[in-house]
Amino acid sequence: LLTDALPVPKNESGPIPVSAIDYYLKQAEWLGCESQSRAMQLSVTPQDQELADQLWSKLGFSSSLPTVVINSNSAKDGSRVWPKEKVAELATRLAAKTDLQVLLHCGPGERQSAADTVALASHPNVLSMGVVDNLPLGLSRGVLQRAAAVVTTTTTAAKLAMAMEPASSPRDLSASPCDGHSCTTSVIE
Repeated sequence: LLTDALPVPKNESGPIPVSAIDYYLKQAEWLGCESQSRAMQLSVTPQDQELADQLWSKLGFSSSLPTVVINSNSAKDGSRVWPKEKVAELATRLAAKTDLQVLLHCGPGERQSAADTVALASHPNVLSMGVVDNLPLGLSRGVLQRAAAVVTTTTTAAKLAMAMEPASSPRDLSASPCDGHSCTTSVIE
């Protein structure tokens, strides 16, 4: 690809937007690879599963209860961050009215926000993955694979969740990107 360029799809108005998956499939095709599917796939290694096992053990979560993962932060777009009070309300409702565990997904920079949300929820089945010292991507893969459902404000987490090979049963994980502040204030109300 350093010596030959892939043609960019265009019409009379200019370049036509192409999904990332189609773009990468065209590159793979150019290299002589075949693909029978446009489905995204993300493998989870035994090490990723072990990290998730360790987290479940540390939290006291049961592997026999379904877990809902909530990712309510965004590293790049503050308009996608849900108010902690609303996240805590959703998490508490899920944990109190159903036989679910709720895990707040977070990165290193969101630990305190997740801890604050857990405190607001004040429910034994609402906890945060921020309690572990290291938060590698493999842990997120292991966590998302175990999720019975994922609630997220970011398309990145939604895409990761949709690309997971489910550990047990298929899930319907559809993402609807947010285009501004209005989505963060009306979704949970």
